[in-house]
Amino acid sequence: MARRPYWVEFPGATPDGFLVRDHNAQSLDRAIQDARLTLRWCNKSDGSPANDADVAVITNRDTGYRWILHRGSPIVEFQTPEMLAEQVANDQLEVYLSVEEAEVLADAAESADIRDRREAAVVKQAVEQIRYLASAVRESRRCADPDARVRGRGSLLSRF
Repeated sequence: MARRPYWVEFPGATPDGFLVRDHNAQSLDRAIQDARLTLRWCNKSDGSPANDADVAVITNRDTGYRWILHRGSPIVEFQTPEMLAEQVANDQLEVYLSVEEAEVLADAAESADIRDRREAAVVKQAVEQIRYLASAVRESRRCADPDARVRGRGSLLSRF
């Protein structure tokens, strides 16, 4: 069986089973060719694209390297796993946990043996944010004010 280390995907696009389909490719050249074909395929009679694929992401499953193509652009962007990790580190998440789940998660994170100083600092900051939010929820419940609302993301970003 031929090895196919390149994964071609079209995030957010509606699969059509023909061009817009996530699949493996044997070489980077073939993967880029498939992606370009899908992004530039044909237009409708009004000149609009025939499919809704705007982005193609090609990932080498062995190295984690990624190549990103956009509809209407001849440029192929390159991204290493480190570049992706840095980009993702700046993204925000909204997570819904019970107070008990959040406190248990904070306890587990605090007791973890982390040797990397940057990672340890991020864990410490996350634990502080979790504890702050958990204590604010507990305090609002203790005061028996059912309308009390904890300001989420905004208060955390301005405080820390």
